[in-house]
Amino acid sequence: MSDQQQLKQEVLSNEVYKTCFKILPVNASQDEFKKCMGNYIQSYEIIQQAFEQFFKKPKFPQQQQ
Repeated sequence: MSDQQQLKQEVLSNEVYKTCFKILPVNASQDEFKKCMGNYIQSYEIIQQAFEQFFKKPKFPQQQQ
């Protein structure tokens, strides 16, 4: 994994953690946290893959600089 991928992963985990922290009750167990983060990271990755697929196909011919 490249440094950039590593960083992306850390940022993602951090965002997911914050999101779960907001939506879970204060007394949520670690298991609930893990489940929440697992679900979020999965859907994030699916969205990211879809996004990358979408942007890989140029909609317009690339203009030469």
